[in-house]
Amino acid sequence: MVPMGDLEWNLMNDLNADRVAMSDPSVPLLVTIEDGVVYVLDGNHGLVKAHRAGDTEMPVIIVDHDLLVKCALRDDVCTATFLHPS
Repeated sequence: MVPMGDLEWNLMNDLNADRVAMSDPSVPLLVTIEDGVVYVLDGNHGLVKAHRAGDTEMPVIIVDHDLLVKCALRDDVCTATFLHPS
């Protein structure tokens, strides 16, 4: 779980309202952490819904930042391996 305070800077207010309403905040966010800053890779709709509901923390799956950089798409080819929750 990550405190909401570490995630709030990622909040996007221009997200599709229907998708926010249908999102499930119990599904972990996919995040990476660089220099102590938590970046949301996937799950912004759930983050917005949880924030509006007053939740104080969110479940996350952390993707190692160095691994993320290594697996970045280059020339439309991805050599990423499957990542497991930590």
